[in-house]
Amino acid sequence: MSNMKLFKLFILLAMSLGMSLKAAPTYSCNGEIVASLQGATNPVTWTDTEDTTKSNGAARYFMFTPAADGHVSVAFNQDAWGTKYDQSLQVGTTCSGTDIHNGSNLKQDSTSFYVTAGTTYYVRIQEKNSSQKLRFRINFAFNLVPVNENLRDFTLREARNTKGDLRVIGNTVLCVKDASGECYNYTGGDSNSELNLQYIDIDSEADTFNSSQAQINIPDTAKIIWAAIYTQGYLKGKTLAQSQTITQESIYLTVPNLSRLEIKPTVIDIYPNGSSGYTYSTYSPIADLLNKTGSEINGWVTAANIKAYEGTDSSGLGNFGAWTLVLIYEDLNAPFKNISVFDGYRRVANQDGFRSIDIPVSGFITPIDGSINSTLSVFAGEGDRNIGGDTLSFEGNAINSTNAFNSSISGVTRNPSYTNNQGIDIQNHEVGSYLTNRQQSATVS
Repeated sequence: MSNMKLFKLFILLAMSLGMSLKAAPTYSCNGEIVASLQGATNPVTWTDTEDTTKSNGAARYFMFTPAADGHVSVAFNQDAWGTKYDQSLQVGTTCSGTDIHNGSNLKQDSTSFYVTAGTTYYVRIQEKNSSQKLRFRINFAFNLVPVNENLRDFTLREARNTKGDLRVIGNTVLCVKDASGECYNYTGGDSNSELNLQYIDIDSEADTFNSSQAQINIPDTAKIIWAAIYTQGYLKGKTLAQSQTITQESIYLTVPNLSRLEIKPTVIDIYPNGSSGYTYSTYSPIADLLNKTGSEINGWVTAANIKAYEGTDSSGLGNFGAWTLVLIYEDLNAPFKNISVFDGYRRVANQDGFRSIDIPVSGFITPIDGSINSTLSVFAGEGDRNIGGDTLSFEGNAINSTNAFNSSISGVTRNPSYTNNQGIDIQNHEVGSYLTNRQQSATVS
């Protein structure tokens, strides 16, 4: 078993890019310009409707060289013609390559893959029958978000000086189930690596595989001025390429009086768990919540399709997955505050080089005089309830010196609401007494 902890920190001191066609696709990839998908800003749909019968082996070629790392989805179909043609979707890094995808002869096919900046990729529709016509529709969707494949120091994400406050809510998406298949609050001594964890799924939506809830509760007249959602989890058994692709996929957020929001990450961090898989975290701003008042959005928030896996984990790390919604709101009836959000991705483990870390944070400012009311909010992954020895301190003052990351969520109304959240901590700690007036930096360790 492991006591590895990977965590994000929030402290209150208070693309999708598409491509457009520059040229029509050609029948040759050797010595001719193929359809270029470089440098545009919208997803692309190309429809080929020509009636000419093509010989076996003829193909339409598309090419692109991304300027940034990211995720690409390609979908091909012939539905508009109602007849099955013997064609296949093939993707590679050479003109005739199939190293990324080699589809069968299908009426429709799709694939998603991670791309690297500067590498040229070739997509083609291959004709397999000399007596049939080459007809198809193909769609390219680009989400060019680089994946950071290492640990990342904490930096200031957002800072506001306002009358208002910060609200941090969230929940786990994994549970232990009883014999009847119902989730329950497991309080036994086994760690999350030893337990057969299963998805929580309370929304009953056919297109979601997990979901959980937490409650927004801010003053009715307060107004959201900054909003973001963070996720983290463990991709058990996944390779680097698979992890790069999976973490680019959408999650869903349902908020009172808003339609369900599809959210893609803009910052992704992953880190290997030996050869057993990858842990990850994501950050996504949520523009749809800006300027919404408490009276509009107070109530249950549902987050769905958080990336995590079920079952036990022989590596000893254990499955975990969760989400945290972070809101800064303006409230003219509240005291003036400096509100700062820092994020990063650091590892704490009982291994050389990882047993102790210091996280310096700067960019906030405490009041010039008088008392200081300050809350430290922490979002941490893989903190086992039954493995102690990890500590949390602020400015050298111990907040918890025995088992700081113990799968607990505090200060949040949730559904379901467990004492053991299977490797997930969302904690809020009062730290005002550890700060002095006019202070602009601190250390979390």
